[in-house]
Amino acid sequence: PTPAVYHSFFGYSLALNEELLIVGAPFYGHPQNNISSGRVFVFARNQGGTDNWGLIKEIVSNDAAGGDQFGINVSLSGDTLAVGALNENSGTTVRNGAVYVFRRNQGGLDNWGQTQKITSDLPVDEEQFGYSMQLDGNTLVVGSFLESAYVFERTPDTSGSWRQTQKITDPDNLSNIGFSWQVASQGDTIAISASGKPTSTHGNGTVLLYRRDPSGNTAWHHHANLVASDSAPSGYLGTSLYLNNDNIFVGATGAYEWGTAFIGKVYHYTLPPRVTGLFAQTNKGTIDITPESGSLATVSSPIEQLDIEFSQQVNNYEGAPPIPLNDVKNPENYLLVRPGLNKVFETTSCITGADGDDNIITVNSVSYDSDSFTATLDTNNGASLPTGDYRLLVC
Repeated sequence: PTPAVYHSFFGYSLALNEELLIVGAPFYGHPQNNISSGRVFVFARNQGGTDNWGLIKEIVSNDAAGGDQFGINVSLSGDTLAVGALNENSGTTVRNGAVYVFRRNQGGLDNWGQTQKITSDLPVDEEQFGYSMQLDGNTLVVGSFLESAYVFERTPDTSGSWRQTQKITDPDNLSNIGFSWQVASQGDTIAISASGKPTSTHGNGTVLLYRRDPSGNTAWHHHANLVASDSAPSGYLGTSLYLNNDNIFVGATGAYEWGTAFIGKVYHYTLPPRVTGLFAQTNKGTIDITPESGSLATVSSPIEQLDIEFSQQVNNYEGAPPIPLNDVKNPENYLLVRPGLNKVFETTSCITGADGDDNIITVNSVSYDSDSFTATLDTNNGASLPTGDYRLLVC
């Protein structure tokens, strides 16, 4: 900022798109007590000259107070800006934290007006909600120091308000593992780091991937874990995350090489291909069931086989048996279930397998057409699946 402010930590957080640069200064002083209430600065490209980034707006929260650290995290998606203030006090709670949402042109042209203050559903002392954060379209993911990640969805009505739809904690119920200290979100994928989570052979640190329930509701299910590709005894995989399309880059500040500790590494992973088409082959022809893997609609004709179209080429081993575990033709990569007597699907993840009284339908073999990225599943020991409801998870 101009003039510069001592100890403001200007540049502590950043967000960027094609035309705007958002800069957080979480220790910028409150005008009354000069204690790190925080401030956010908005710069526009070509403001003040070609390719110059000129300041157009300074943002503070409507209830700014000393110590809030407003701007500790910033995230920009379209005309919506989310700002974390991890030490904000709400009511009688202390440092429970909050996230403030601003909209462009709210209150005037190019003005950024506050539209909502968000906290967890049950704020507690020292939660530091807003420790990490990622805004992506109509989904906002917020991490906390107390190791919970909260998912908020923007309502489709004209108010555009945000409501909490899910609280995510470590599925193994471990604590003191840094769960949710870094989060990333894009499309139907959420990545949550747990940089202190121990693994059996790959040191400390895991990134947990969650996928949106493809049946159309707002639930997110644990899909896979990412661990380091080497066997360093520490590593702290997940100290930073960057998710872009089907690529995720993960920092591990504690990784070592050649006997030197904390040299640091960055690991690159390619996310599993997405299912773009799911079709049931019946005696009445092909039925388009759903554009995503997940709950199959009720099929009125016996299913003879299932076809799955992927978004891109997948692992397709063409050598001699055995088929590798991560190959598209390995039947173990598919979990097909049918609800039990309660008629409710309880299986949500490949990791946990069939849950409740869901019944597993055997996947006997899988063939793959590399030209159309389509896998064909032969199931139920060659017998047609009877009419009814099924859920298919692609693992």
